[in-house]
Amino acid sequence: MRRLSRQALLTLALDLSKEIVGHDDPTDNDAWMTVDLTMPQLKILMKLSREGPQPVGALAQLLGVHAPTASGILQRLVRGGYVRRSESTQDRRITLVALTDRGSSVVQQLFAAQQEILTRTYRHLSTSELSTVIGAIELLVKARKSRAAGKARRLGRRVNADAKKPVKRRAS
Repeated sequence: MRRLSRQALLTLALDLSKEIVGHDDPTDNDAWMTVDLTMPQLKILMKLSREGPQPVGALAQLLGVHAPTASGILQRLVRGGYVRRSESTQDRRITLVALTDRGSSVVQQLFAAQQEILTRTYRHLSTSELSTVIGAIELLVKARKSRAAGKARRLGRRVNADAKKPVKRRAS
């Protein structure tokens, strides 16, 4: 077998990754198919789940829209009971958006559905194969953390290796 170029290997890795979460079993995506939310709404719920309460401006930036557009999207999430708005305790001019129990539950259901798909897949592997997969996943996690740390440095932030989000540097 001939050696593949780095680009060919990257393409192959991406193609194989798609197969892991393929659509060969329609029941695999039940949780996602029953959620009646738009992609921008889901992005907001995922960000709030990962990083906690956020200012409206940060959510607008995430979506690549202006604050009034983000406010409209957020209003629909508030009406649906997925998020709540509140004033920042440090600056009353800033409105923070946080997940409600319902919003958190939706995110947890989606993650649980994905975990179930992977669990069903992993059950078909031998112990030796599963150990190989774990080694590969550990490499991916290490690469992801390295990428995040590099990005944070470029943005002038430091990263706590165990944290989910970068920590802003204090001015010296």
